[in-house]
Amino acid sequence: MIQLMSHDEDVMPDALAGLAASAALALSDIPFETLISEARVGRIDGKFIINPSRAQLELSDIDMMIGASTDSIAMVEGEMKEISEKEMVEAIKLHTNILKYKSQLRKDWQQHLERKKFANMNKKIRRGYLR
Repeated sequence: MIQLMSHDEDVMPDALAGLAASAALALSDIPFETLISEARVGRIDGKFIINPSRAQLELSDIDMMIGASTDSIAMVEGEMKEISEKEMVEAIKLHTNILKYKSQLRKDWQQHLERKKFANMNKKIRRGYLR
């Protein structure tokens, strides 16, 4: 469970909570195969904005949350005024560029802390040892 203790009132906290959960898994000794990252994408006057403020969202014609790993998209949700498929793909591509940066940060943190994952935990879970 992620509990947000404090944040800027003008910043939407959901994408931050997604990043925090992913970072916590990355830094733990819990085996986890694929980490994701989330970001909110908005667009004002044709310009995309990552994690727009609440005030920017009022002016935005797109409010889209995207969750993805480095190699696949897990979730796209939100609302938008009429946009083309091409514009939607552009928003998703922008997110993947930010995702690569966040993924590298998590890898750097993992290497710095030198956490060892439980070696056989995934095999035991799959066999039903842990319920």
